[in-house]
Parts: sequence; C-alpha cells; structure tokens
Amino acid sequence: STSPALFFAESYIFIILFVSSGQRTISGWPVQPEPVHAPLPYTLGTLPVDTVHALASSVSTRVVNLSSERRRRLHLAAVFACNLTNHCYRLAERVMSSAGLDFSLLQPLIDETARKVTSLSPRDAQTGPMVRNDHTVMDRQMALIDDNLTREIYRLMAESIYRDSSGR
Repeated sequence: STSPALFFAESYIFIILFVSSGQRTISGWPVQPEPVHAPLPYTLGTLPVDTVHALASSVSTRVVNLSSERRRRLHLAAVFACNLTNHCYRLAERVMSSAGLDFSLLQPLIDETARKVTSLSPRDAQTGPMVRNDHTVMDRQMALIDDNLTREIYRLMAESIYRDSSGR
C-alpha cells in the first residue's frame, strides 16, 4: 500500500490528501494520526524548502510541490474523485434500499471499479449503457427513479459519460 501524497505550495502549506471518516484507519500510514480539530492546510511559515521537503518525506513516499492554482485544481479533482463519487454510492444505496436489497451486494463491484482505475485511465475503465448510448437500457433505468433530482443527475451523468467516451 502506498502512503497518501503530501503536497506543498510555494507558501509551504501541507495538504494531506486523505478522507477523514471517523474511526477509520488511513491505509499506508505507519502511524495513525490523532483526530485534529484544526483547519487544514497546516501553514509551515518560513522554513527552508529542504526542511519542508524532508518533513513531508518523513511521512509520505510521495511529495509534490504545487503552486496555489494547481493546489486548487487538486482539491477540485479530489471532490470529484471522493465526495461526488460517495454521493453516487448514496444514490445507489437508496435504490438498493427501495428494493429491499442490502447495499453490501454492490461492494465487489465498487472494489473492482476502484482497482481498475489504478491500472487503466478512468476513461478506458468506463463501461455500460452510457458508453454505448443504449437508450433502451437507460430509459428502463430512468423509469425506476422516483424523484426528479436523481433522474436529472442520471441524465446529466449519462450525457457526460457518452460525450467523453465517444471520442475514444
């Protein structure tokens, strides 16, 4: 398991890229940090760059120097990769619950999807009716969605996936 990446920008701000979800351990960290009730990122002030790099390297095998603009882009990408993905899990959980099914039935699919993007690009890993633009399947699925907001999320995601994949 690789340790999470630590990044610092020209102002020497540590950004620890991980999800804090209660009592879960952080994979790849030699020591589990105590919960911190302080705002991230941590400002390191005017330490020399080699000191900052050495400190970051002591807790991570991957240290990247980012400008403030690239740091903002990293955060946006993390929101897509984590927060929005997690919301899709929540939508799936609601679908499963409405059918009297346990969300854990999806766990092997979720695990394999996450593993796939470690060896394939997300674009190449994308499959399903949205890639194929299979309206028969998509229309049947949309008919099962009972609220307008979730139906609109499905429609927009389907359109985005098809547009992205059609340029393969």
